Amino acid sequence: MASFKGTYVYTLDPKNRFNIPAKMRNAFIPEDHDGVVLTRGFDQCIYVYSMTEWKKLEEKFRTLSIMDGNTRKLIRLISGNAHEYDLDKQGRVVIPHTLLGFAQIEKEILIIGMLNWIEVWNPKIYDEVHRNFDLEKTAEKMVSF
Repeated sequence: MASFKGTYVYTLDPKNRFNIPAKMRNAFIPEDHDGVVLTRGFDQCIYVYSMTEWKKLEEKFRTLSIMDGNTRKLIRLISGNAHEYDLDKQGRVVIPHTLLGFAQIEKEILIIGMLNWIEVWNPKIYDEVHRNFDLEKTAEKMVSF
């Protein structure tokens, strides 16, 4: 199974489009037909899912109890902000205005591969979110090799 990885710096074009890097596009499986879903992510970024990964997320959401208020809010914010697009021939996708506002993206973006999905960030917010993150301490607590 291919995965999304790497960090790329891009600039939105006048129509608020960006190119999904070719190396990331190569991670899409043929069944995805170059379709993606953009939605609100955590930490004030935008998530980009392949159609296959989006369907897996939807299935997980369907197993949750809607009797729980936080579950409803989670599904509402993720699914309610989801936008389905086909990539054009150049591998571009439009970011809707609602998501641009949420992520405070103006022109420059960071595109980050997160294995199963892609994140799109305002570079300044990315730096703020990660400013005090201690990689070594976190890895020590969470990862064993």
